[in-house]
Amino acid sequence: VSPMHGVADELLRSGDEGVIVRSEDPREWASEITELLANPERRRQMGGQARCRALAGVSMDVVVGRYASFFRDIVRRRA
Repeated sequence: VSPMHGVADELLRSGDEGVIVRSEDPREWASEITELLANPERRRQMGGQARCRALAGVSMDVVVGRYASFFRDIVRRRA
């Protein structure tokens, strides 16, 4: 369960990998948390999906590849 602040919408697909609460209303937060506490299977599914997405997007190979691409672009622009 995450607030809509920062990069939450980039890191999570709400409903699939977690829950993004778009309100600051404590009742909405309590409702989302209570629903997840009552549904362990949904928590497991969300956790598994979030883990897969995280590994695909932030594995060492992916991060190194992104940095390499970034620096190649810089070198090309200066050449």
